[in-house]
Amino acid sequence: MSTAFFNDAEAVKFKQGYHFGGTVGYLITPKFELQSGLFFSNIGSKLEGYSICGSHFCYGENLTTIEEQYLKLPLYAAFRKNISDNLTFKIGLGPYLGYGIGGKTTNITGINKREWDTFGNDLESLNQFDFGAGCIADIEYSKFILGFGFESSIINLMYKKEYLNPFDYRNVNISISLGYKF
Repeated sequence: MSTAFFNDAEAVKFKQGYHFGGTVGYLITPKFELQSGLFFSNIGSKLEGYSICGSHFCYGENLTTIEEQYLKLPLYAAFRKNISDNLTFKIGLGPYLGYGIGGKTTNITGINKREWDTFGNDLESLNQFDFGAGCIADIEYSKFILGFGFESSIINLMYKKEYLNPFDYRNVNISISLGYKF
């Protein structure tokens, strides 16, 4: 589930998405590890009551849906606690880097519908680079992993020098993951 902190929307709602990828962990000590990986994430948000219209005139009820597709590279420092021979609990914190590779933004105002690329150089697009922080909580049983995560952008993804009063848009993601350890 993902959404955004957005300064001008009346209501920002969650949007379902998905992610897949792989992780690698490096044990520093039996209780501490560094974990990284590479993920493809499909995230975004739904903004009600606000229309990203740029130079276009907008009126009436608005719904803007932003779909973002990222490659993400997290780096977490994690504490490990072995509960038994086959059961381990892990909790970690750290930064992530993201790079937007696709997605569409759709704005519906009254009966008018517009669609454009989410990432680009125009005033209505998000910046491709994302930097944020996250935390994870994993339960490992034998070779299976059930993971819970939270991520939030630190930088403003909608900052444009051309805006006199820049918008503030930051991604927020909550995830549940299933994995297998090789």
